[in-house]
Amino acid sequence: MKTQFRLFTSLMLLFLLAGAVISCSDDDMEGDTLSYEESLEAIDLFMSKTYPDGFLESVDERNRKEQYKKLDGRDICFVINSKEELSSVYSGDVEIPNIDFSKISLVLCHIMIPNGRTYEYENFSVDNNEKETVVTLYFKYYVDPAMAYLANFVDFYFYKVVSKLEESETARAEAKYSQIPDE
Repeated sequence: MKTQFRLFTSLMLLFLLAGAVISCSDDDMEGDTLSYEESLEAIDLFMSKTYPDGFLESVDERNRKEQYKKLDGRDICFVINSKEELSSVYSGDVEIPNIDFSKISLVLCHIMIPNGRTYEYENFSVDNNEKETVVTLYFKYYVDPAMAYLANFVDFYFYKVVSKLEESETARAEAKYSQIPDE
């Protein structure tokens, strides 16, 4: 009887141990997707390494632009709601982290600014509904005498992580500028 009790106890411990191992394995699988806070940090780090933010002022930023070929053109905007959608616009070598897109969206924009070096980025707004998402970038008049010779259009790249946006049929970017003061 004592032997049977020990065998029964050993089997119960074995089952409990096996259950704990399986439970840990499930947790590890879920751990592949980052938490909300980790997702915010990971996307910011990923974008800072791969995306040309602002005016293309350095060789590194111009090279990063090549990783986002789908952003070529004028006034382009993508609202990214999954890793797959990010993979469809990004073609670089840095691995995309397993971001939890359940509460966030990533907005990527490329606009052409007329005489861009006389404007400075100020802020943005997002108007989102099921038909269309419009990302408006606001610029204030800024004079940099060293750049006064520029009278052409300049590229401006923008990204932001925002609260989850509704799926839209289309997305576009637009720019609004403060008035140039009378001299």
